[in-house]
Amino acid sequence: MGQFQALDPAKHCQNFSVALVVRMPVLFRLVGISILLSQILGTLPLCAADNGFDGPMAEIVALHDKGAEGDKQAVRDCVAQLEKMVKAEPDNQLARVYLGSALTLLSRDLAPGPGKLDALKRGGQLMDQAVAAEPGNLRVRLVRAINNLKLPRIFGRRSMAYDDFALLLRAARGGKSGLSDPELQAIYFFGGEALKAQRQKTEAVLVWNEGIAVDESSELAGRMRTAIKK
Repeated sequence: MGQFQALDPAKHCQNFSVALVVRMPVLFRLVGISILLSQILGTLPLCAADNGFDGPMAEIVALHDKGAEGDKQAVRDCVAQLEKMVKAEPDNQLARVYLGSALTLLSRDLAPGPGKLDALKRGGQLMDQAVAAEPGNLRVRLVRAINNLKLPRIFGRRSMAYDDFALLLRAARGGKSGLSDPELQAIYFFGGEALKAQRQKTEAVLVWNEGIAVDESSELAGRMRTAIKK
C-alpha cells in the first residue's frame, strides 16, 4: 500500500466545490445527479448495538443505517437529531462526521436543485472538519472513508477515501486500534474494496482474508468471502 500523507481539508473542500460547479452541467446532460447520488450507500453497515453506542447516539446510528438502506424519513430524522447534538456538543466529532454522512444521504433523496448540491457540499465539509479536529480518531475517519468510497467518482473524493483506508488498515493490522470487531471488519471489507478499485486485487484479497479471521461467522465475513471469489 502507498504511504499515507496528511490531507489538507481546505484543499479538498475547495476541490469538491470546483468539481460540483464545473461538472454539474455534464452530469445533468448525461445521467442526472439524482441517478448518480442514488449510488450513495451511506457509511457503517452495522447496527448500533454492534458498534457499542448507547443513549441518543445509538438511536442516531440506527437511523443513519436505515437511511443508508433507503429509508428517507430515517434520513430526515437522523439529520434533525444530529443538528441538535452538534449544536449542543460542538466538540463531538463523531456526531459531526455522522451529520456530514447523513447530509449526503439527504442529498441523495432531495429533488434536483440547489438544495441537493448544498446538502452534498456541506456534508463533505462537515466530515472533513471532524477528521481534521480529531485525526487520530479512527471511528470518525472510518465514517468519512466509507462514505467517500461510496460517492460517485465524479465528485472528486475517491483519493481521500483511498488515503483514509491506507491509514485505517495500518491501524487495524497494528492490533491497537481500540475498535470493535465489527468496525475492524468494516475496515478490512471496505479497505479491500478501495484496493480493488485501485487495481490492487492481490492485496485486496490479502486484506479480506485478514478481515475474515477477525470473526469468521459474521455477515461481513460472508461478504468478504464473496468478494474474494469475484
